Amino acid sequence: MDTFYDRLINRAATIDELLSDDFEAIPGEKDRAAFGQRRLAAWCQSAASGDWSLFGRRIERDGLDSASVLARLTAVRRKPAGPIPLWAADATWILPALEATASKSAAELIGSKAEPVAFEHLLVGVVERAEALLQSATDGKTAANLTAPAYDCLRRALLTELSELAAPAFYERFIAIRNAAETAAPRQDAPTSLYEKFVAEMKVGGFRQLFEEKPVLLRLISTIVRQWVETSREFIQRLDADLPSIRSVVQAGGQGGVVQIEGGFSDPHNGGRSVKIVIFADGSKVVYKPKDLRVDVAWQELVGRLNRAAPPVELRTARALARDGYGWTACIEHAGCVAPDEFKTFFKRVGAWLALFHCFAANDMHQENIVADGSHPIPIDLETILQSSSSEQKASTLEDAAFDAATEKLANSVMATGLLPAYGRGPDGKVFAMGGVTADWNTKIRIKWENINSDDMRPTRWKNVATNNPNLPHVNGRYAKFSDHIEELIAGFDAYARFILEKGKSAALFDGFSGLTVRKVVRATRFYAMLLQRLKNHKTMDDGVAWSAQAD
Repeated sequence: MDTFYDRLINRAATIDELLSDDFEAIPGEKDRAAFGQRRLAAWCQSAASGDWSLFGRRIERDGLDSASVLARLTAVRRKPAGPIPLWAADATWILPALEATASKSAAELIGSKAEPVAFEHLLVGVVERAEALLQSATDGKTAANLTAPAYDCLRRALLTELSELAAPAFYERFIAIRNAAETAAPRQDAPTSLYEKFVAEMKVGGFRQLFEEKPVLLRLISTIVRQWVETSREFIQRLDADLPSIRSVVQAGGQGGVVQIEGGFSDPHNGGRSVKIVIFADGSKVVYKPKDLRVDVAWQELVGRLNRAAPPVELRTARALARDGYGWTACIEHAGCVAPDEFKTFFKRVGAWLALFHCFAANDMHQENIVADGSHPIPIDLETILQSSSSEQKASTLEDAAFDAATEKLANSVMATGLLPAYGRGPDGKVFAMGGVTADWNTKIRIKWENINSDDMRPTRWKNVATNNPNLPHVNGRYAKFSDHIEELIAGFDAYARFILEKGKSAALFDGFSGLTVRKVVRATRFYAMLLQRLKNHKTMDDGVAWSAQAD
């Protein structure tokens, strides 16, 4: 392997790799002792908040000691006989693809109507090569379910992810060229002359210089590309295998194939896998979720049984199809109500869901996991039901005991579901509102490029303020306010809690949730009487974002 890649393997290695048998310390590198000390101190700070005694016990658990760890963090190299990391093997074709001139433009790869991507001219070659690998990994029959625009969506997702990762590093080098040019003389060339010069210089040595300075960047680019190829192949093959069942169970996927694939609805997990919305030629949609959906199917069956048992209000779930480690669900669209009177029914159903979620020890039912489909609030993510209780705390002081008692009360109350409005605090210290029936939650700060891919391009912070609140019902653009319907929520909670308490005597009703006994149902609803009174005593702000409750 080229010594260039060997250097990057050593410098971009993770702690686990550096401490493994595939690497060895280099003796006699005393001039790098301070560097090793800084790395060790950073690890101690991250793993043990700077507590060296605690950190010592941490590494001792793995059979290590500070001296040997320090030696590996100071100067190390991969053993000649050690395996080449997968990312480095991919880098040997990714770097040439970055440096080469692509045969297709970005518009040809992601669609002519798509918005331009920052520094797309530096990344399009990698996307083109990655697609060739994907095509070779899927046969013609499987790929036939995706139309050309659907493939545009897949390629656009990769190009966008690579841009978001690498654009800051590219821009850092670009502005150095721009500043030098502006200092030398006023610019009189075409508005993209400096940008084009930068792209050309990156392809004839600039990329290698950049990765020498930032070796982890090449590792991350290689990882993202590999994950895209693998997860896209997996998605295409799963769609082909499951399409008949999707049509019968989820009732989506008519004739004509897939015309659009939307992503960005979840953080990537488990090797870059994430949620996708698949749109077919007939307009029907299905949600692809790369996680176990057996609980969603069991939940759907449970709610169906409850609906057949004469409940106070009927609830709706998203149709789900579970497969081994992944599944498909119906795409719940945010739809308005016919008349404002339906707002009352909506919040009664919110109260019913609150009672049911409380029984099932659910949490994280915040605004992004509830969609208002007319008068029905529909949960779209059920991975946080049946949460275990926190381990018993042994308080050392009276203050700690008081804190633990308060935490336990909240954890055992309906506030733990996340459905009711509450306050949170972000890493920057700013207070924000959250909750399944919270308004004005979807304001996000994003990076937007002005004068993109030109000499004057600059990143700006852009506040994306949407007027759509998909977790709340509306009529003709007027959204319901939670503060106007507290009594309806209380009434819905009261009625459904009594219903569950009565129906909980029938163990068969809760088939599919073997851990849920009648006793647990009864115990889970023991708070409702006092809770109702407390709910009536609390008020909210007009916009419905403030809420506090203390349920014993």
